Order: sequence, then C-alpha cells, then structure tokens
Amino acid sequence: MDSQLASWNDGPTKSAITDFVGRVTEEGGPDYVEPAARVAVFDNDGTLWTEKPLVIQLDFTIRRFREIAESDPTLRTQQPYQAAYEGNMHWLGGAVVKHYHGDERHEALDDRGPQGIRSGDRRRI
Repeated sequence: MDSQLASWNDGPTKSAITDFVGRVTEEGGPDYVEPAARVAVFDNDGTLWTEKPLVIQLDFTIRRFREIAESDPTLRTQQPYQAAYEGNMHWLGGAVVKHYHGDERHEALDDRGPQGIRSGDRRRI
C-alpha cells in the first residue's frame, strides 16, 4: 500500500488512510468491505474535497466576497460582491459561465489586437 502513496509525506493522515484501506480490504477481517460496496473519492492532489454542488474553491471565493461586502458596505452595490452578499447564485453562475466561455474582456482585446493586450486593459467580471 505504501508504494501506492509514495509521493505522500509520512504522517498521521497517510497512516490513517493506509490503515483503513488495509482493514477494509482484508478478506475475512472484521472491517472487510466487499469490492462492490467500496467508494473512494480523491481530487487530483489526493484531497477529499467536494465538487458538488460547488467546487470548494468557488465556495470559498463566494464566501470571501460576502465577508468583504459585509465589512465594506460600499461594495454591496458592486459586482461580484453584490451577488455574493445577496446570495444571487444566478448572477454568480452566469459570471462563471462567461469566464469559461470567454467573456467580454477577451472580445475587447481581440477587437484591438495586440495593442489591447499590451495596454494592460483588463475588465473584470
């Protein structure tokens, strides 16, 4: 088992995982789990972060925008802080879709060609 986690640092987390997997895969052992009943979920870096209903990074970002808007009332009327503060997931979802599909920033830069890119003009969602 350890060779399968060779890139992991030794420590309590690695030990807990390898011990658990050893127990649940030992046929005849008291903690044995049939292969069909086993479920393991790991992100690319080996963490057990959720991806639904939101990826954890997006959840963190929305919560942080809300915290900032709570501490600075002037931001409550400016996007994306307003949407986070009001819980407007429709607006935030649209912003994410625009980001992944190419928002107006890219269109504006394309219209001006390399001059737009060199100017440092960057619109924000």
